[in-house]
Amino acid sequence: MTTDELPVAHWTGEIVPGDVSGGPNTSHTIVIGALAALLDAVPAGATQADYEDAALGGNVLAKQTEGARRRTFRYLKELYLLRSDALLFRALRDLWPVDEPARPLLAGLCALARDAVFRASSAAITSSSPGDTLGSADLADAVGEQFPASYGAGT
Repeated sequence: MTTDELPVAHWTGEIVPGDVSGGPNTSHTIVIGALAALLDAVPAGATQADYEDAALGGNVLAKQTEGARRRTFRYLKELYLLRSDALLFRALRDLWPVDEPARPLLAGLCALARDAVFRASSAAITSSSPGDTLGSADLADAVGEQFPASYGAGT
């Protein structure tokens, strides 16, 4: 199995290679609100089980159903790892309380490392100029260029 056949949820490294198609952002956002709620509720240095308990048992994500809590927690794990042994998550966790307005940027940078499709869409942004208007088609084109076999006009 090549890396382009390996779903991101099964990728064991912290930073997902650019040729791994798929990822949580193909069906969801980077869930900054849920991440903030979870990090606010769970102390730094906690285990992934502590985050899971807060999300599922404590419902700090404020989801109405267990299924919604599980799904959102899965997205959070895929994007942010939620493991103190993961350098990427530790950096996010350590910097989170330092600058509240920077939190969306921190979350976005972490998500870029974890989601190759999200990272592929960034090509449209980085190649634009200040004041340019980008639409969903621009982002879709950038993703389609990176993953022509997986994403295109019909997907």
